[in-house]
Amino acid sequence: MTSAGSTCAPALAARRLCWPPGPGQKGAHLLANEISPHRADLVRSALRAVPQDTAHVRCEDGRDVGRDEPDCYDRVLVDAPCTGLGSLRRRPEARWRRRHEDVAVLAELQRELLTSALHAVRRGGVVTYVTCSPHALETSLVVQGRHPSPEASGA
Repeated sequence: MTSAGSTCAPALAARRLCWPPGPGQKGAHLLANEISPHRADLVRSALRAVPQDTAHVRCEDGRDVGRDEPDCYDRVLVDAPCTGLGSLRRRPEARWRRRHEDVAVLAELQRELLTSALHAVRRGGVVTYVTCSPHALETSLVVQGRHPSPEASGA
């Protein structure tokens, strides 16, 4: 694994970055990045049965990864923090915990995470952006606002 501020060495196996990782996810050569120490511990606990050289969990801000480790990953999964409006069936109380302003704040964080992911992925790599919210401000508008122009991508 590389440390913050260093450059990536070419890897023989695909390198994947996932943030925030969710306690049930696993993958080959996975670097799980979680800003919350408690959630990072949950992910470590879930990965106990996985060989140690297969997955590594670190506790850092995903918004910094693209700057600190540009062009380092073959695949990046951004499981973006969201309002949770897509999980109201499982958590109906979520509708009372959210305010209208929360969507705008979370959408900005989501844009920052997606931008960081686009910088962290190698040319030809794949960034996957997921959220459980059906709200356009947290889904399509985040992705449309950060999709590279044809001129920037060389298309």
